[in-house]
Amino acid sequence: MANTKISALPTYTGDTTGVYLVMDNSGLTQSFKVTKETLVGNSGSSGTSGSSGTSGSSGTSGINGTVWFQGASNPLGTIPGLKDGDFYLQTTDDSIWQYVAGTATWYNIGNIGGSSGTSGSSGTSGINGSSGTSGSSGTAGSSGTSGSSGTSGSSGSSGTSGIAGSSGTSGSSGTSGNSGSSGTSGSSGTSGSSGTSGTGILNTAWSAYTVTWSSQSNPQPVIGNGTITGHYTTVGKTVFVRVKLNWGTTTSGGTGDWRFSLPVNAASPDGVQLPCSVLDNGNNWYTGIVNGTYTGVVDKSSVITTASPSGALTANIPFTWGNLDSLQFNGSYEGV
Repeated sequence: MANTKISALPTYTGDTTGVYLVMDNSGLTQSFKVTKETLVGNSGSSGTSGSSGTSGSSGTSGINGTVWFQGASNPLGTIPGLKDGDFYLQTTDDSIWQYVAGTATWYNIGNIGGSSGTSGSSGTSGINGSSGTSGSSGTAGSSGTSGSSGTSGSSGSSGTSGIAGSSGTSGSSGTSGNSGSSGTSGSSGTSGSSGTSGTGILNTAWSAYTVTWSSQSNPQPVIGNGTITGHYTTVGKTVFVRVKLNWGTTTSGGTGDWRFSLPVNAASPDGVQLPCSVLDNGNNWYTGIVNGTYTGVVDKSSVITTASPSGALTANIPFTWGNLDSLQFNGSYEGV
């Protein structure tokens, strides 16, 4: 084998399992045999790890939900993070407000603490009954007996002639007789009948009044074959009012914001804040506020709703009005 080139050897084509291979030492002075299975070279070093792939882009942030704020005074439009639809609790009077970004305005939409009802005035006092007749006087007691007369003084001895004897002293007066007993008291007179009870003011029925329905600009609304009714009563300067509008087939809503007249002028526009219900017949109910602040006058007010679309009620807000749709409001305010 020494000095024989490997290229000169024939190629082995059989099963290599257990086959011996022949190798020379480095000086080609000696040959060796070794099985193929023992010819295992040293393992190579591991290759370097591949670089990490680039991270995927972050998803878009979710939209924040509605936020509640609170404070002891009415809300301002400069609250950090404020957005459309957020709510505000005024902790002094428990009023609820909602922010409308389209108008950059807070609207008072309700109150979680109902106001106390006004006290009814006292009824007038009944008429006093007439006084009973006086009892008859008792009979007078009999007079006491007269005291006996005192004894007469003895006569003086006769003096010498010419000088009259002095008169004897008068006898003492007799003692007074006992007083007669008092007569019995007369019987008491009969009591007068009780006066009739007074009639309270709160028993008085509410009065009807003619509600003027108008809009911001011409043409004005026309009630047609619909109906609009109003009733009210007053206790002192407090005015209680209710109004209902029923839409008919020939009713039209005019142009712009609606206004409804009040039965008695308000002491201030800001004092008119009355809850209102709105019906889109066959579809939905909506809530609103009769808001004197929005209109800015004391004899009529508009209705504000937070429904979509929000704002003052018109022929197309919060929906296109049609037959059998309706609205009604009921509440109290301070009159002039």
